[in-house]
Amino acid sequence: MIILIAEDNAILQKSVGLLMKWWGFDFDLVSNGREAVEQAVSNNGNYDLALMDIDMPEMNGCEATRIIRKKVSYFPIMALSGHGGMKSWKNIRQGLIILRRGRSIRGGESL
Repeated sequence: MIILIAEDNAILQKSVGLLMKWWGFDFDLVSNGREAVEQAVSNNGNYDLALMDIDMPEMNGCEATRIIRKKVSYFPIMALSGHGGMKSWKNIRQGLIILRRGRSIRGGESL
C-alpha cells in the first residue's frame, strides 16, 4: 500500500511517518497542498490513500483535493487536521468534496 501524506506540521510529519513505517506502508510525505498536487500528478495518482491536512500554507487541503480530482485517476483522500475547533470542521464541511466512485458527497451528507 502506498499513501500520500500532506502535512505541514513537522511533529505530525514525524509521528505519521513513524506509524507508516511501523505498519509497513510505503508513503510519500509533502508539506503543503501545492506539493500534494505535484506529487499526485507526478505519480499519476497511483496511491491507495491520501491523508490530507486541511490547513496548510501555500494551498490548503480542500483546494489541493479539488485540483487532484481534476488531474488524476481516483484514489481516496481523507481529511486530516491537528485542529479540533469548529473553524476546521466548518472548513471541511464547506470546502472538501469527497468523491466515491463517481458519486459526489459533500460534508454533512451521508453515503
